[in-house]
Amino acid sequence: MKKTGFTLIEILVAVVMFSLLMSAFTNFFFTAIKSQRKSLADQELVDNISYNLEYMSRSIRMAKKDVDSIGCLTNPDYNYQLTKVNQGIKFLRHDDVCQEFYLENNILYEEKKLPGEPLSIKLPLTPDYLPITSFIIDIDDFEPGVGQPKVSLFFEIKDLKIQTTISQRNLNL
Repeated sequence: MKKTGFTLIEILVAVVMFSLLMSAFTNFFFTAIKSQRKSLADQELVDNISYNLEYMSRSIRMAKKDVDSIGCLTNPDYNYQLTKVNQGIKFLRHDDVCQEFYLENNILYEEKKLPGEPLSIKLPLTPDYLPITSFIIDIDDFEPGVGQPKVSLFFEIKDLKIQTTISQRNLNL
């Protein structure tokens, strides 16, 4: 009578092949999870910077001259003033709020001073876990009454570099 079954070598080969397949599948699974986490982190970064850039652009676009001498800028003939060694911009908004955006300790801040209020309001715009490595502002502010001022914003955060240029909505007349 002949006995049927598996030999020890056949069982060992099957176990090794099964282990290799499971190892490959597990490695693929963990790589996919790691890739998904990176993708979500990058998307959060882009969403955060896009929101802040749009918010800042909208405010800067609606700036006006300080014709009523509210005292927001040191020179009321210009629409914008650089602060914090070219890492900040100050301007008078259309609703007479003196507003400033600047970088401090790798976090972007907004500071507002409401008309008639003695103190200003300081709020962070970016979370501390997304540090901005570079924030540079360039103002192309022509002589008063000659041209339309433009503001260029340069962001660098992680490997992402973003630049935009904004001009004022209302013409300087």
